[in-house]
Amino acid sequence: MASAPSDAKPPQPDAKEGRARHRIRNARQGARHRATYGSSHRQRTRPATLPQHTRASPRAPVSHRANRLPTGRVPPFCRGVAAPKLLCLDCDSTLSAIEGVDELARRRGPDVFAAVERMTREAMDGAIPLEEVFRRRLELIRPTRADVAAVGELYVRTVEPTARETLAALRARGWTPVIVSGGYTPAIAPLAEYLGIARVEAVNLTFDARGDYAGYDTAHPAARNGGKPAILRALRAETGAGRVVMVGDGVSDLETIGAVDVFVGFGRYAVRARVEAEAPHFIRSLSGLLPLLA
Repeated sequence: MASAPSDAKPPQPDAKEGRARHRIRNARQGARHRATYGSSHRQRTRPATLPQHTRASPRAPVSHRANRLPTGRVPPFCRGVAAPKLLCLDCDSTLSAIEGVDELARRRGPDVFAAVERMTREAMDGAIPLEEVFRRRLELIRPTRADVAAVGELYVRTVEPTARETLAALRARGWTPVIVSGGYTPAIAPLAEYLGIARVEAVNLTFDARGDYAGYDTAHPAARNGGKPAILRALRAETGAGRVVMVGDGVSDLETIGAVDVFVGFGRYAVRARVEAEAPHFIRSLSGLLPLLA
């Protein structure tokens, strides 16, 4: 006897079975997505963070002379600004309390330190030509890559206490900071990163495969008297800057007066008599730039 036709609906999967099917369907879709785009597509990773006291501003990597672009094209470190305003700062005894070359000499013992400190002071006071001192100091010290890295850390630990806040406030007013220094690029780079400064004009050092000193960039203008004005004129031409300001403690900084719109002498760590006497403005804290620069 044939059974009576039934209009009953087929059994529905329970909630647990539905969730299992949903997971299988998502897994299949994910496999197809990875096959099409690759396993890293749209993945997000959290950036590594530095401790608060050493965290650098999220800016472009530090650039050096190799990143210089032809005049008329805006370089990356001030891109997006129609007429950049450049705030150029010395490093040693300005952005940081130390003289980097003196600290390198200190690692060679008291006799070398005393000789180099005397040469540095005489050069900063304008008593002897910078180019003469530059070569003699490096030949005496012969810094290794490890020595330079250690001084780079010291630059950050001795940063001028108002530097970060002052630079942040001036960036908000449209100023782009640049380090222009007679120091050494690989030593200054950690401080530049800490302060969020993407352009460093300084003298590069070279090392051999073992990390021993092999020489320096003798052609860089910062290694001679009159070099900083040449750097600032080149920066103005490169960027099309509407205003250029220089801040520094030494006579080599004072020499830039004719190449900038405003020169500001700095005396928190060392007061050079000639700089204090001839600078149109003289401050003892970088926060003193705030009322000077609109």
